[in-house]
Amino acid sequence: MMASKTRGVGALLLWALLIGPCRAQLKAGCKLETLRACGDDYVPYAKTTQLHSSGENFKKACASHKQQIACTEKFVNECMEGVTKVASLPVVRGFKENVEGICNVASKQHESFAKAVGCINSVGTELNSCWTTFRESVRRAV
Repeated sequence: MMASKTRGVGALLLWALLIGPCRAQLKAGCKLETLRACGDDYVPYAKTTQLHSSGENFKKACASHKQQIACTEKFVNECMEGVTKVASLPVVRGFKENVEGICNVASKQHESFAKAVGCINSVGTELNSCWTTFRESVRRAV
């Protein structure tokens, strides 16, 4: 799980570095507001200081994250082009893979996540603060 998470974060950072200087390359008629409307709650600690690992809140978060990722993936496939699309697709697919694994309570990925989430949540406020700063920098770049 950690290697997959590291790969996802690394890809996200690469995406941010690439998209900043080149701006988002969108097809005619496509708007970033459409992408933002998809939501991005699936980015760990971006909008929250705690992650759920079981119970009803966990199930709701999984359903929401899967829907948001599907919407985002559709936008990337239909609206982005050039370097923006090439950089974005692996990031979205990485999040999709992680969410599917973590949300499958019978998977080893979920088991690993459930063991680690308490420790990670103990620094959730700090992680959220880092993501908030990072998110604002990316939004200004786009």
